[in-house]
Amino acid sequence: MSENASEQSAPETAATETADAPAQDATDWKSEARKWEARAKENSAKVAELSPLAERLAEIEESTKTAEQKAAERAAALEESDREKGATISGLESKLLRYEVAAAKGLDLKAALRLQGSTKEELEADADDFAKSFIAGGVGEVPGAGSRGTTDVKTTPGLGTLTHAYETAGK
Repeated sequence: MSENASEQSAPETAATETADAPAQDATDWKSEARKWEARAKENSAKVAELSPLAERLAEIEESTKTAEQKAAERAAALEESDREKGATISGLESKLLRYEVAAAKGLDLKAALRLQGSTKEELEADADDFAKSFIAGGVGEVPGAGSRGTTDVKTTPGLGTLTHAYETAGK
């Protein structure tokens, strides 16, 4: 009988241990989370306590710099500023030159940004090529525009059909 009693109590003990195991794990995780939360709060308090000291240290370091060090830092900052402004100015000068060449060559100002080149001569050559690729008979004339196949009529773009119709109506 005592063997049966010990056999019955062993499975009951095992069942009780497995039921308590998840409860212990949940409790362990909660306690771990609380522990880390407390550490985070402590660290946050330390940071708040040390930040004024860090600011004071930066002030002391700044005040102990020599005049030469301060001048060198200012010079470096000014050089960087000059580089940025120089890049902006050169970009604007390039854009202005493109607009001037486009206006001189009779191109639309929107076409000015399409011109390629770094010198005025290169831009002028590109503007001439650009104009030739769109306008066949010279600036402002397109052979046979709107004339339905005849190539002997020279009109301006957009007015080809109207001009041709007016000229042929009077004949």
